[in-house]
Amino acid sequence: MNPAPSMSREDIAKLEIGVTTISRAAARALSVLFLAAIGTVPLVQVLVGDPSLPFRGLPGDLAAAWRGATGSMFSRILAANRALLREINNVEHQADERSWLTAAAGPRAQWALLYGLGAGNEKVYPGRDGWIFYRPEIDLLAGPGFLDPRVMRRRALNASEWTALPQPDPLPAILDFHRQLAARGVELVLMPVPAKPAIHPERFVRRAVSGSRPLQNVSEPVLFERLRQAGIRMFDAAPILLASSPSYLATDTHWRPEAMERVAEALARELAPRLEGTSRLSLRRTTETVTNRGDLARMLTLPEGTEPAPEQATIHPVFTERNEVWRSSDRAEVLVLGDSFCNIYSLPGLGWGAGAGLAEQLSYYLGAPVDRLARNDSGASATRRMLSHELARGRDRLAGKKIVVWEFAAREWAQGDWALMDLTPGEYAPARLLQPPPGAEWIVTGLVASVSTAPRPGSAPYRDHLLTALLTDLSGAPGTPDGEGAALVHAWSMSDNALQPAAHWRSGQSVRVRLRAWSDMADRLEAINRSELDDPLLRLEEPCWAEPLEESP
Repeated sequence: MNPAPSMSREDIAKLEIGVTTISRAAARALSVLFLAAIGTVPLVQVLVGDPSLPFRGLPGDLAAAWRGATGSMFSRILAANRALLREINNVEHQADERSWLTAAAGPRAQWALLYGLGAGNEKVYPGRDGWIFYRPEIDLLAGPGFLDPRVMRRRALNASEWTALPQPDPLPAILDFHRQLAARGVELVLMPVPAKPAIHPERFVRRAVSGSRPLQNVSEPVLFERLRQAGIRMFDAAPILLASSPSYLATDTHWRPEAMERVAEALARELAPRLEGTSRLSLRRTTETVTNRGDLARMLTLPEGTEPAPEQATIHPVFTERNEVWRSSDRAEVLVLGDSFCNIYSLPGLGWGAGAGLAEQLSYYLGAPVDRLARNDSGASATRRMLSHELARGRDRLAGKKIVVWEFAAREWAQGDWALMDLTPGEYAPARLLQPPPGAEWIVTGLVASVSTAPRPGSAPYRDHLLTALLTDLSGAPGTPDGEGAALVHAWSMSDNALQPAAHWRSGQSVRVRLRAWSDMADRLEAINRSELDDPLLRLEEPCWAEPLEESP
């Protein structure tokens, strides 16, 4: 017999790689270590974290979804399934928010990524010279055309199972809005605000240079041409922003106040010929210096003391000749629909001062009153929906209007929900839900029948958020038998990027709250981003303001 041919060292290595030998005892020990490792995190969370059960409202949610669905048994099953998926999503968010591991290791890991590797996170990217950029805006400019049928189809298919499918095409919504306004004799002025990297690409990558034209998504020129052909008037803020240096805050998504004021002045010059004969308003401005850490800096969630330095800006709050704070007027001939670019220097909760935003500056340069409906985020739909609800409630915010300025962030082209909105005026009907009279306070106890979603802290560039809830079986409301009243309420779900008690409300939960009329709070809170209930009829009801007094079982 011939001896077996000798094997090379490479052959022996390949043979050994393909065969792993481990003893039974070692296998058991490794299995125990693995199970201990994956079990330690939830065990420690139970011992030192928030022990509340996130599924406590699930039976009520499923029952409400089942009762609320119409049609066949299959439709009811689908509705209950969506409620279950929504609750699973809430559980995942709560696990992220309350995890001791996330709180302990997350900021340190982000510090190592930012200062060691120059990397951000899933929301923000670091740029040059201390600048920070919002990822959706980078995606808008670097991504495919938002009008590409494949892109729009993908957006609709990627919608969550528990939310309505978005309308990804902006053109039908804008054309329909223009048509409905024109039927009332109102002119639409479209004002998309360019993304921060579109104006300052040189602050993101070294090889980029700021030019005479902003960077754009490939679909933007196509859309703009279609809008012009349809006779829609557009106000282009890009040339003004390009001429200002810098035009945006380094660690925030928004424009600097001096750039915003130049835009407001130019917009006023363009609108003035259409407003001849408008009543004049004498206004004056003061000067304030504000210091704040930008929303993008906060989204990095770095350890305390390692965050980017706060920025300083000079704002010009607007006052009447009687030294009264500027107020929106529903009798004005100009209505501004705006998002956080409108609110950034108006809303104190955003940290950049108050009374000096886009609507205030436009009113100052026009020398005339201005009406305003503004809501942080969701500029494609939020303010149009607010206007639609106002009209449906019998409050005609379009009465006497000549111009509607619709301002929104350009990133809405690619990520907004461009749903159609009905602007048909409705008739005023007395509220069927309870509401305290202005200036009064009621302390009541009730059951949460349904509640809207609350955001995850750090998941959006806004640190304040309101939710909406329907409270039933109220006790303690004057003039109403205990257990018979119901109220639609708004409440804090997140304040200064921290979840509030109402964020943990669940269907069927008993709560004790202090109720006030929404009209007492609207001036301060109307512009804050909020979530709504799915029931379209409830959206027509006047809400209350609710302050949770204690956690109830």
